[in-house]
Amino acid sequence: MDDHELLRRYVEDHAEEAFTELVRRHLGLVYSTALRRVGGDAHLAEDVAQQVFSDLARKAAVLRSRATLTGWLHVSTHVASAAVVRGEQRRKTRETAAHIMQTLLHDPGATPDPRDLRAVLDEAIVGLRDDEREAIALRFFEQRSFAEIGATLRLNEDAARKRVDRALEKLRLLLERRGVASTTALLSSALGDLASVIAPPGLATKIVGSVLGHAAAATASAGLATMLAPAAAIVGLALGGWAVLHQHRTNEALATEVARLGAEERAIDQLRAGNRRLAQSLHEADDLRRAAADLPALREKSRPAVADSAQYAPVRATVTLQPAGTLSWGKEPVTLREFIERLRDLERTAPDGNAKVGIRGLGEFSALAYVIGETRKSGVKHVVVESNAVIDPKLGHGLWFGRR
Repeated sequence: MDDHELLRRYVEDHAEEAFTELVRRHLGLVYSTALRRVGGDAHLAEDVAQQVFSDLARKAAVLRSRATLTGWLHVSTHVASAAVVRGEQRRKTRETAAHIMQTLLHDPGATPDPRDLRAVLDEAIVGLRDDEREAIALRFFEQRSFAEIGATLRLNEDAARKRVDRALEKLRLLLERRGVASTTALLSSALGDLASVIAPPGLATKIVGSVLGHAAAATASAGLATMLAPAAAIVGLALGGWAVLHQHRTNEALATEVARLGAEERAIDQLRAGNRRLAQSLHEADDLRRAAADLPALREKSRPAVADSAQYAPVRATVTLQPAGTLSWGKEPVTLREFIERLRDLERTAPDGNAKVGIRGLGEFSALAYVIGETRKSGVKHVVVESNAVIDPKLGHGLWFGRR
């Protein structure tokens, strides 16, 4: 009988001999895989095998649709072994893989020893698809012929051979991505070395006795629970009614508390918003106080110098700066170059600088400041400015701007 039929008999008929046959049939695979994964510790390998077959007994109803258990048992053994010796075994595996990669990096033409590949093969096999893992396990772990593999997987012999070849190539690519270069021939040799070893005598009997004993105890417990169900139901109803009433009251108290906390949270949010508005108002009040303190100094600075208007010469020129940035000398539009040339002519006609130039600024402040600066550089001592531009106190050029 195949694995499917044995599982069916164990699940439906509780046939212990069917489960015993499954353990006997696959114990070599499970034990040898566990032995590799736990670093050769026989006692740990036995514990792992015990756990794997216990899992099989618990999950038999789910697994009975499988034609073979080989791949599933390999993965379960891999997982159980990793849980037993997780830290140390993974460290050793990484060191082995690193050693193989270092060897290949220093000598790209080198071929790794199949014995070195064993440490990383099991982890790579877990990365295969289920059908690929089954093909590898049947061919190399159980050393079956392609005809036997085809019969187990419901394929013909040629299809079974192709599936094994595809699984080998996939395994080679997985190892290559981990930095371990190999060939399918080398992998076949390494996998052949991983064939199932003979389990210790008596281990099958020990596992079957333990697993079936636990199953019988679970069945007895289920029967006792069935017998006690009516009485337990009455007690349960009474306790359940009290529990429901208690839970209802508890829920009401919790709802009241949640509502109270929500109201407090909203009140806190309102207080926070009020504090932010108050802080903003205080900041603006500080700005106003600083501006009021600076106002006398600004007024003193902007106050026109007291001088006898008689000492000023008559206005020799009037310059107008338009909002668009254009200049006029009197009523005549001039370019910036013409403006500077006329300032030089004015300097030559009044070498003592005793001339007055009126500047009307209708544009922005920076352009007005530039025109004033060019006028002062020409040597003109008296400049009268009429502008609606706002003075920037930071510039501090010492001129007075007034609105007229």
